[in-house]
Amino acid sequence: MNHTYLTLTDRHDRTPAVIPGASVPLDGALLRNMTYALLLHNNTLPTLAKFWKAADDLAHGSTTDSDLAVLKEVFAATPMSPGIPADNQATMFMALTCGDAEWPHEVEGYGRPHHRRPREVAAHRGHARQHLGMRLLGQAR
Repeated sequence: MNHTYLTLTDRHDRTPAVIPGASVPLDGALLRNMTYALLLHNNTLPTLAKFWKAADDLAHGSTTDSDLAVLKEVFAATPMSPGIPADNQATMFMALTCGDAEWPHEVEGYGRPHHRRPREVAAHRGHARQHLGMRLLGQAR
């Protein structure tokens, strides 16, 4: 299964496939995002298996009616808006759950220990999340 997933995502990274009726192609990033979303619940695992088959068929240029049905099902809950990256939801999730902590800009900063007090870290994270939210709303540059 791991080999199938890695092969499939690599193929879509190299050559994104057109999803009938969608405004963005199925590339490796979108495939990873949808795989993650479908792995969250046991009841969506059969849909994930069908989605991988459909993705494989898309890559080979031959979709079946069953493939089109599962693609419609999978992408119906995730409308794709022009100008919004397809992996935007996954990117936001990672940004918020990984702490939004600022990293040193100078290479030398990685060679010495940085000890921040908990209040300083919390204050920085709050500022970073606020800035990120404003960027998503188009209010910050």
